[in-house]
Amino acid sequence: DFTPTGNEQTFSAPQAGYYRFEAWGAAGAGTGDLAGRGSYTSGIVFLAKDQVIYLHTGSQGQIGSSEQTTGGYNGGGATGKYGSYFGGSGGGATDFRLVSGNWQDPSSLDSRLMVAAGGGGFGRYSSSYRPGGYAGGLLGAGVAECNVNGDGGGGSQTAGGAGSTCNSPNGVPGNFGSGGSSPSNIAAGGGGGGYYGGASGGDSTHYHGGGGGGSSYISGHLAALPLKRLAIELLVYKRTILHLAKLTVVIRFAVCTIPPRSFGVLKC
Repeated sequence: DFTPTGNEQTFSAPQAGYYRFEAWGAAGAGTGDLAGRGSYTSGIVFLAKDQVIYLHTGSQGQIGSSEQTTGGYNGGGATGKYGSYFGGSGGGATDFRLVSGNWQDPSSLDSRLMVAAGGGGFGRYSSSYRPGGYAGGLLGAGVAECNVNGDGGGGSQTAGGAGSTCNSPNGVPGNFGSGGSSPSNIAAGGGGGGYYGGASGGDSTHYHGGGGGGSSYISGHLAALPLKRLAIELLVYKRTILHLAKLTVVIRFAVCTIPPRSFGVLKC
């Protein structure tokens, strides 16, 4: 099992075989239903002996404490401040990569084999709160257009979430691998990290919006794009439907020396 360290971690296959990978994305900042939950992904892949997989394990977003409070490790968007009020930053994604590098290195991001997205952070305007959007499977939760709540849009398989444009300042769009960060002068939620990140919240008539959830990714999934920088992909043989997960972030491996007959219990 791997837990968040704020740095790249590695796994070296002790033998050739089929390994089951499971990952949980981190939640955005907030208590109870205010926190956008992270997502869960899993799949089976063949690794050669001593082949190295690089891991970036996301951490939960933080409740604001300054004009710009950073998001969770691995792509969570920052939150801002309005007077004496603070929002929540976005949760970081958890992913497996074939190329080493810091979490935002372009070549490393392009080599992601599987991503479990992070959830959006909450927004606050005086005593009014907006929850962060849940991390998604192919699509993160969030409204991707002008909306009365100012919430950020969720990431997709091809683009970051769109920021709300009702009032100025607008929400900040998500990007490839990272959630949008709230403007520093409002207490909007940061977007969740992911394959593509969710947008931050923006200003509205009555609220500072919650951040959008990031999108998840599994190489080999029928609706997912091929890896960007590799001529030959590692094939994911089976995969679960993505769904909302708990707040903890763990990655597990199990090995099978022949193609598995049952994904759920990894029977050989």
